[in-house]
Formats: sequence, structure tokens, C-alpha cells
Amino acid sequence: MPTRVKGLQIIHESFIVRIAWPVMKQFMSEKIRNRVLFHSKNEDPYKYFPPSVLPAKYGGEVLSSHMQEGFEWIKKVNKEH
Repeated sequence: MPTRVKGLQIIHESFIVRIAWPVMKQFMSEKIRNRVLFHSKNEDPYKYFPPSVLPAKYGGEVLSSHMQEGFEWIKKVNKEH
């Protein structure tokens, strides 16, 4: 599916991602590398997203049951972003 990614936010990356990232980024352009952000603390995503669109497990206000409803949650996130 063709798409344009303006940014990728990774919260609490796994050990495997920390090891694989230095290798993967060698094959990416600088423009794409700069679009990938890692957040190790729960406070960091608040700089980019309002709490009303973040899952509760990351300190936001969205319950997991609401995320399972699918498109309604995605519409809300896109509207506020």
C-alpha cells in the first residue's frame, strides 16, 4: 500500500529494536531517519500528542476497549492531530 509517513513514534521500544535500529538506519536516508522518534518515558509522547488520544497504559485517556472499536478511535486521533 503506497503511503507517505511523516513520522514514526515508538514508545517503550523493545531490546531487539534497540539492537536492530543502528543496522536498519544505515539503509535509510537522513530524511527518513529524522522522522523516527523513540520515547522511553511516558512523559515524552505528551510533547507530540494530547493525552486525549494516547492509550491509558501510556498515561493517556483512551481505554483499550475504545481502541478495539477501531475506526472511531482513529477518526478521533486524526481529528485532534
